[in-house]
Amino acid sequence: MEIVAWAGIFIGVVLFLACGGSGDSLDRYCRKCGVSLAAVFVLLLPGLAAAAVLEGRLSNQTPDGGKVSKVEVALLFTRNGQEEKLTATTDANGKFRFADLSPGEHYRVNLEYEGAEYGAAAEFDKTQDNLRIEISVYDSTSDPSSLRVKTHQVVFNPGKNSLRVEETLQVENAGQRAFIGSQPVDSQRRATIELTLPEGAAGYQYGNGLMECCVVAAPKGFVDTMDVKPGVREIVFSYTLPASSEPYRFIRRLDYTTDALNVLVGGGVSAKSPGLEAREAVQIQGVRYLQLAGKNLDGGTSMTVELADFPGRPVPFRYLVFAVLALILIAALVYVLVGRRK
Repeated sequence: MEIVAWAGIFIGVVLFLACGGSGDSLDRYCRKCGVSLAAVFVLLLPGLAAAAVLEGRLSNQTPDGGKVSKVEVALLFTRNGQEEKLTATTDANGKFRFADLSPGEHYRVNLEYEGAEYGAAAEFDKTQDNLRIEISVYDSTSDPSSLRVKTHQVVFNPGKNSLRVEETLQVENAGQRAFIGSQPVDSQRRATIELTLPEGAAGYQYGNGLMECCVVAAPKGFVDTMDVKPGVREIVFSYTLPASSEPYRFIRRLDYTTDALNVLVGGGVSAKSPGLEAREAVQIQGVRYLQLAGKNLDGGTSMTVELADFPGRPVPFRYLVFAVLALILIAALVYVLVGRRK
């Protein structure tokens, strides 16, 4: 289109120069036509020249990985309030191309390779008419052996007859392939990250690294269905436990080998665990938390934390009985000792 615009300008200039001989009305009309034609294409040129091109390439980061040719790539964008999509197919070198795009617009590239999803933003500056991007992809695997947890933090905040628990895990795929799961959840999805929660957990809320659309409830917790690419992904979630009795025993199975486990207990609640070491208390946003920690825990290990001294709860009747008996015993001893002295 830009070539057509320049051709129109050229023809207009030629008409203007060629029709300037005699100066009669026909020549003047011819020259006006030449000027008008050139002016029209000059005005159209900026818009025509603004068409932008996006050139991309898929790069397989798995050593000796498969070819990335014939992969369908989708370009998503919004035009006049409507979502639109263009598609292209990668060539033998993993390259793809989208032309006739608009500078200043926001685009997103999405694709699926061997069951794992990939995406990248593509944003043109207003003066930019060519953009190149490279998207890393990996061969996929259904073997979960490369998954481990680098850090696992569990935060307890007591409520009225309940306990709010927030967990943060840094899940690492230490391999060189994207893990896409092995156990089917439904006809289209497979479980990737599997998490077993304590009995009675309810009121789930999902934070960073988890999406409501991709999390599926399981008999003893929940599973995520998003693929796990090489590297570290942080996931955050919380839930509520009924804790009407005291002491309350929190039992949580660790699903993966865990390098470091950190337990924080707030609200003035006391805590102890047979498998974790007590650390110095910490202050977080003005709240004092007791701290328990452990290292190098095997997958399948049960983390047990005993919680007591919940604030605002009446003292259990058995504790009152023990206190009264202790006072009677002390009074009896004092009476005997005083009587002997007299």
